[in-house]
Amino acid sequence: MMNQKELIYSSDWDLLIILDACRYDVFKELYGNMYKVEPAWSSGSCTPEWFLNTFKKKMEDVIYVSGNPFITSKKVSHGGYTVEAFKYFFRVIDAWNRAWRKIGNCYTCDPKTISFIASTIPIIFPQKRIIVHFIQPHAPYVKKPELAKYFTPDKMGADQKLWKALREGKIPKQIAWEGYKENLKFVMQYAQWLINKLKGWKYVITSDHGECFGENGIYNHPCGNRNELLRTVPWAIPK
Repeated sequence: MMNQKELIYSSDWDLLIILDACRYDVFKELYGNMYKVEPAWSSGSCTPEWFLNTFKKKMEDVIYVSGNPFITSKKVSHGGYTVEAFKYFFRVIDAWNRAWRKIGNCYTCDPKTISFIASTIPIIFPQKRIIVHFIQPHAPYVKKPELAKYFTPDKMGADQKLWKALREGKIPKQIAWEGYKENLKFVMQYAQWLINKLKGWKYVITSDHGECFGENGIYNHPCGNRNELLRTVPWAIPK
């Protein structure tokens, strides 16, 4: 299997789209007809671990538009990991802070706002490449109102009640699974809008890690796990 870290540094891209917690198998199923999708091995099973193991060299020509509150313009510590993303890029834009709002019945980071912020970068910094990190398909699942009570407005852990309920059998796995797929379709509308807006840019769609819904007793995406569903992510390019 291809190594995602190596691909990020060696591939020719202008726009790198990160879909948070996006499994390879699900992306391949839904979008394999639109993109050439290959599996790639992620450097972590949660965002801080992935970031610290992936970005080792300064990318001075890259602006990171972050829809994830663990990757910011300031030092962030979580779960034993300390991320200082600002050290590795020309600039980190805290888009997650501007995009956090209620969509439907739950709070999440609005992918429409993230894509718009990313689309303005070439106007100000025409010579820079862009990494844009959307929070979806990561929960909360905006298309599943019946799950709204399991999500909170907490930017750093809005979905923890969901995983607890799944572990305890209070929610049928199928409902969460459907919400996850619908969240991927939701974010891909805006990823595709951004691709079309930056016409002519070479782009790649990938993820930081996958997601588990009880497979091998795993829920969510615990750090330090080498389960293939968590570590195998899509590497998608135009056909």
